[in-house]
Amino acid sequence: ACMWVPEVRRNLPRVPIIIVGTHLDMRCRDVCSYNQQKSVLTKSLKESDIILPDDVRLVIEDMRCPYYESSVLSGYGVSDVFDNAIRAALLYRRSTRVWNSKLKFVNGPQLQAPYRPPTPYSPPVHIAECTFDEDFTKMFQNDLCCNIWFLSQSVSIPAHSLLLIASSDAFQKLLLSECVWTETSTGSDWQQGDDRNTSRRTRSRCNSPTSLSADLSYIDADTEDVYDDVITRGTSPSVCVTTNSDYLKHSAFQQAEVRLLNNPKSAQSQCCNIPVIILTLRSDIPLHAFQTCLQYLYSGTIDTASLQDDSDSRELVRVASYLQLVDIIEMIENCKNNETLLNELISLKFLEHRTRQISELFLTKRLLSDVEFILDNGRVMAHKTLLTFRSEVMAAMLCGHFMESSNNIVELPGTTKEAFNIMLQYLYTDTCPLTIHSSDALDTIALSNRLCLPRLVNMMEEKIVEELTLSHNSEEDISLDVIKILTYAQLHNADQLSGWCLTYLCRHYNEVCHCHGKTLKSLGIENEKYLQRHRWPPIWYLKEKDVYDKKLHEKELIEERQQRKRSFSGSRRRKICFWK
Repeated sequence: ACMWVPEVRRNLPRVPIIIVGTHLDMRCRDVCSYNQQKSVLTKSLKESDIILPDDVRLVIEDMRCPYYESSVLSGYGVSDVFDNAIRAALLYRRSTRVWNSKLKFVNGPQLQAPYRPPTPYSPPVHIAECTFDEDFTKMFQNDLCCNIWFLSQSVSIPAHSLLLIASSDAFQKLLLSECVWTETSTGSDWQQGDDRNTSRRTRSRCNSPTSLSADLSYIDADTEDVYDDVITRGTSPSVCVTTNSDYLKHSAFQQAEVRLLNNPKSAQSQCCNIPVIILTLRSDIPLHAFQTCLQYLYSGTIDTASLQDDSDSRELVRVASYLQLVDIIEMIENCKNNETLLNELISLKFLEHRTRQISELFLTKRLLSDVEFILDNGRVMAHKTLLTFRSEVMAAMLCGHFMESSNNIVELPGTTKEAFNIMLQYLYTDTCPLTIHSSDALDTIALSNRLCLPRLVNMMEEKIVEELTLSHNSEEDISLDVIKILTYAQLHNADQLSGWCLTYLCRHYNEVCHCHGKTLKSLGIENEKYLQRHRWPPIWYLKEKDVYDKKLHEKELIEERQQRKRSFSGSRRRKICFWK
């Protein structure tokens, strides 16, 4: 404008000039986010490219030209630009003619109301993608934390008792129901053990129900004594509790054993003998069909493409009937009838049933728990298998080169019992309680950040935002709570929650400064700069609004003065009479 206006006035001295500022919406955009979202062909935006109204006013006052702002994106000011350009053109035409009654009442360019930026909307909380079913699928044929081995045709298949119990009623009956066991040993030296250890083992068995799972707990309690006895006598590290098919009463297995075996995945493998269940399949059970059934228990789906002919389907149906897996039989029938869409409903129903079983058996009743966490206000029992496959940090802590991998008691300082139970419910069922207090949600965010659980962090962020929104809609003052939550959220990397809190403080900046000005200054320099930059309404709008109100008031006074002058001159004319 500084370059073109003098040239226009030199060549066209009587032509009216109107200065228009475009792309007004860019004044409210964040420069960093705009540069990240722009296309390759679009020019990058700089802070210096954004012109504020104060800078424009200095230029306009020297040029004495009307100035209007517009934005095609929002539609603001477009009609003002064209309407006032037409007014200026008509005034120019009226000045070039002696008299034209049609142009007598044309007004000059009008004032434009300042652009008020839209109210910043509260950003929604996005929940990270669910990996619950994928985490259980990864457990298939993974010998990490496995405590069951299936033997068939000199091939061993690892499995996990917790998942089998939750997925199959047959395995739940086999692994949790009472049965008769006979304790044996692998060497004559073991039978000559001291009376102290023998009495402990006998007493432990008499005070607990006799089942496969009970024997796991029994052998696990005496692991150190068993290992010491084995080392001193030079025998192989294997303690065996066996039963035959008559006591099992299961058509798929002919023998079951509980053995104390070495864990090769543990960093302290020299002292980490773990009890495992060894189930020997019957000789007429096809290995491929059994693996397909086992894969279904882990993933909820079967690979129908692997069934090459009808004989494979019949073998799979037979093995599924042995394991009482009715869903697999129905899915094969649907494939034969070209109704594969029904298999998705069956799979979904199976996964929901498995989640309910995990919640009831292992979360509510805490069956077969094998690790205890010492927290600030109590102790909580949990399961290493589920923790390991649902959290990478838990896997490194419980199965890696850390002290916790060889201990059944883990200390977690700085964690409350309520937050840990919320975390367990998420790891076990991928859900969280319907009602959570804000303090418990904040503690859960801190724990989730430590364990690298972004989805749980998002869930807690959503709960806190819902509670704050409900309180705000009830006309409660939540400014102080938002300031405290903002500090906590930034400390524990809850980015979406901190973004929501910053947006709320920006929207109610004047009110917060008036009521909690000292507390607001304690947020830090970066937060203070952000609030000053993104406050609503911005400072430049308030200044521009004051200037507009002042000019509008002056214009009203001038019009009122002119109206009085017209009325006074009109009354004097009416008193003059020329024909009297």
